Amino acid sequence: MKQLVVILLWAAQYCYGFDFYELKNTVIKKDIRSIEELLPLLPKEYLEHFTLVRKGRGPQETSDLFPRVVLFGNTSRTVFTFNGSDKQNGYYAFESAQFNDQKKEFEYNVITFNKEKKKPEFSEKNPTECLECHGQNPRPIFDSYPKWEGFYGADHDREYSSEYRVFYASMEKHPRYQFLSKKYLWELTGQMKVNVLSQPNNYYGKQISRLNAMRIGEIVLKDSQYKKYKHSLLYAHYCQSDSDLNEKVIDKYMAIIEQKFKDKKWFNNIFKKRIRTKKRLMNDYYMGLAFTPSNIFSIGFNLEEDGNEKNGMSLNIPSFGFYHDGFNVEYELVLSYLLSKDLEYAKTYRKYFENSSIMTISQEKDFQERYDGKASKYLDGILKIKTLRPKSKENFCAKAIELTSRELGLPTN
Repeated sequence: MKQLVVILLWAAQYCYGFDFYELKNTVIKKDIRSIEELLPLLPKEYLEHFTLVRKGRGPQETSDLFPRVVLFGNTSRTVFTFNGSDKQNGYYAFESAQFNDQKKEFEYNVITFNKEKKKPEFSEKNPTECLECHGQNPRPIFDSYPKWEGFYGADHDREYSSEYRVFYASMEKHPRYQFLSKKYLWELTGQMKVNVLSQPNNYYGKQISRLNAMRIGEIVLKDSQYKKYKHSLLYAHYCQSDSDLNEKVIDKYMAIIEQKFKDKKWFNNIFKKRIRTKKRLMNDYYMGLAFTPSNIFSIGFNLEEDGNEKNGMSLNIPSFGFYHDGFNVEYELVLSYLLSKDLEYAKTYRKYFENSSIMTISQEKDFQERYDGKASKYLDGILKIKTLRPKSKENFCAKAIELTSRELGLPTN
């Protein structure tokens, strides 16, 4: 009985659809010796929902004619990648990233096939070559609507370039790309489809942003600073223009950040010069750096220490982030996750928000046909662009300002 319980607990950890472990078992049981043999055995959803990287930085090389394929299926909880030419690095690698619901972490794995078609090799979880790009607490690296540099469909999920036309026409004759469905691919007309299922980059980004927000939320909950300053997280996002606390909150965040980065030589030279001058609009970003200093939000906002520390810190603030589904919205998803896990936090603030806008991130929902093209709206809450809005900003901010003032040891009115 005890052994059965252990087995069931292990299975529950990876029960959300097809995953790497099921893939590994398939490869072993069916004695698969190549990616070409493996692809037609994947669930149909993976061959229909994918995006294409034409200029990438990872170990799998890319090109216009031989892009890296990112298979994400219906939910993006397990993602597979491969490229298309034996002249490219990583040609025999079938990479995987999947979200562990129990730990709220992403896990990376690689199956390495070979030219001789000998038995493939299976990596350990989170091999070094994956962590070099994805970080020690690994996460996806992907931009947000409407720009995805290096991907086909990079501009508003439209694609009509001559390079894409050549690739599109050659798919059926390619030993790997022939298995990919064109059902949801970009139309050659260059028109953007209103159905999110036919916007591969937007579709993928919306899903992994929710998963990544849960990962970030867990990091924040475990941070020693969270209990001290959790009210300022909500204040910073919603009320910075309604109070003279703004400068004091920023100063508090800066003190936390400076303490965490005090041994980093590049901090003063890069961080202060590039961010300190944007105080009014940067509260959200201060939170990200204060509570997750080496694993910053990845959707639309990449801020991380380079692996070799020679180039210091790379910073990409999207020009559309405050208007589209970028960093601004992922911040709200993190706040939603915190409210779903911290009962004291939720008790204080829940009444200020619409019930439908809180905790949608923690609910498991089917991702099938959730966009009403005629009505131009999503059918459920999990993909709504704005996820967490106060019913009355005035009432909410009055409470947030009161509690934030107490946190910072300031007088309250």
